Amino acid sequence: MSGQMTISFNKANSTSLAHNNRENLFGNPDIDLERVKDNIMYVKSDIREMYHEIFDQAVADYNAKQKRSDRKIDDYFSKILHDKKTHHQQELIVAVGCKDENTEEIFEMKKEILDDYMKGFQERNPNLKVYNAVMHLDEANPHLHINFVPVYESKRGLSKRVGFDKAIEQQDGLTFERWRESETGVIERQLKEKGIERRYKGSHSYMKVAEYKEYAKSLETLRSEKNTVKNDLNEIKGELEQVRSEFLVTEKEFKKKDRKVKDLEVKSQILEEGIARGLSFDEKLRQFGFLYQSDLKSEEIKKFPVVGEMVKVEKYRELEKKYEIALEQNEKLKMSNAFNPVYQNSLRQDLEKKYESLSQSFNLKNKLNEHLTERVNELKKENKQLKQEYKEAKTLIEHYKNLYFDTKQRFNDFQKDVKSFIEERDLTQGFREFLYKLRPERYKNPNQIQEQSKARQIEPKRVVRRFTPSKGMER
Repeated sequence: MSGQMTISFNKANSTSLAHNNRENLFGNPDIDLERVKDNIMYVKSDIREMYHEIFDQAVADYNAKQKRSDRKIDDYFSKILHDKKTHHQQELIVAVGCKDENTEEIFEMKKEILDDYMKGFQERNPNLKVYNAVMHLDEANPHLHINFVPVYESKRGLSKRVGFDKAIEQQDGLTFERWRESETGVIERQLKEKGIERRYKGSHSYMKVAEYKEYAKSLETLRSEKNTVKNDLNEIKGELEQVRSEFLVTEKEFKKKDRKVKDLEVKSQILEEGIARGLSFDEKLRQFGFLYQSDLKSEEIKKFPVVGEMVKVEKYRELEKKYEIALEQNEKLKMSNAFNPVYQNSLRQDLEKKYESLSQSFNLKNKLNEHLTERVNELKKENKQLKQEYKEAKTLIEHYKNLYFDTKQRFNDFQKDVKSFIEERDLTQGFREFLYKLRPERYKNPNQIQEQSKARQIEPKRVVRRFTPSKGMER
């Protein structure tokens, strides 16, 4: 055999075990119901039981180290199932070639290749715990559905965790692309043994092997660069968050000192007005003590000498000095990051990037929601159709039920009519003879029955006399 074939190798985060295990055959016109029995089931187990088997000991060890009860894990499966960042399982869909090239011989060859691939999958991938695996042979092209839980070991927190990237990295030291090449290479070698070359499929056309490998190498380089940029971006975000927190602290101090400056301005103005009006020193001192009760207590005011006019002057100079310091700090704050155009531009760009990322996430979730809505509508249509079929079946059952009771009533009436007909025409003896001739092992001989009847009529009746005691005996 010669030629070229593609290899399809797709990974998904969601699955439908009802479809994979053919528990639900509705809604898929590609399924040939007569060939469902040909499907090969490799593994079929409960994912919850697998979680208990793999993670229970790790969870118990983790909980034993926790002092706070709110940090303990009750059910690891439920925790991962409701985790938005981690997928509790993964699914691989593996196929060779396409349906248009299938003949009976090619179909069997594809079945044999996929069967060999599946039987060696768990040994090649010990960190990918398979809990459900089936080969579909009831559709146009054979393909595998492999459901597994990716497990890796961790030095912090739980000793075992769920995560695909880290699972294959610990297993083989590979990224997803390299691991994908390794797995498809298993199938590619089997194709070569049968004289078939692998055909690589691009986005719109088929590529040669060398072109595809160059493309894969470039893609791996770009992804590595992307991860480096992503890490740098995270570091920049961390520094930005630190600057932002420092800015908030500085802004808080600025507002506090600004309020103090305004307070000092008001207080110095009152002192100047007091000097201008020529108030007595005692009056100025009392007013001063009232204004600065936070700095100058009433007990301290009494300690000032009445003749200490210099007290007023020194205090005023002290206030003036504080005011100048506050103004200088105010100018420094204005030159800080809060009023720096470069910082503001960087902050604006960061916010724009976050907005764009959130928009993309929203659009993705919106598309997913539309897809789910379409699926719900399809299920509603199927439900409506099933309800209609159920209603029709119920009506048909009711019809046959009525027909049965009607037939039964007619048979009873016919039985009564036959009995009356036989009795009116004195055909009982002849009818019994007919039945005896038809099935003698079931019915009695009518002549014997007639003789027994006559014998009962001839037999004299027994007269039973009652004993009546005489008068003498009564005494």
